[in-house]
Amino acid sequence: MIPASRLIVLLDPIGAMSGGV
Repeated sequence: MIPASRLIVLLDPIGAMSGGV
């Protein structure tokens, strides 16, 4: 099972970085 944080980074790396996720 892939952690949600990893999935968010894969789908939207820039958004995740700027969001601090």
